[in-house]
Amino acid sequence: MPLTISDFLLPAGELSESMFPDLDLDEALTDWLAQAIMRTDNENAQRHLVLHRAYTVIANRFHLEAASETKGSESASRSSEQFRYWNRKAARHLASYRSIGVHATVTEVRPVW
Repeated sequence: MPLTISDFLLPAGELSESMFPDLDLDEALTDWLAQAIMRTDNENAQRHLVLHRAYTVIANRFHLEAASETKGSESASRSSEQFRYWNRKAARHLASYRSIGVHATVTEVRPVW
């Protein structure tokens, strides 16, 4: 049975809307899945490519956001470890995608420090 965006969303998958506060996750997943399907008919490879894209978006968000910010009475802080955590998850899915034997033109996200 072909993959659908439901396969990536909780509870069946590992992604949730809260992980992507500034993104329409359904729309993004639809785009990422369509791109993965154009690259390969292997569903396992498609899954890894979609998750690589998703975790890269999260890693990029942590990399680009300020280390701390205050909005009204709420404050938030981020560490470089958060970026590294999501970047490693993205890299693992890219490695799994490539290990399936599908030739990819996807580029890993590398920290600048």
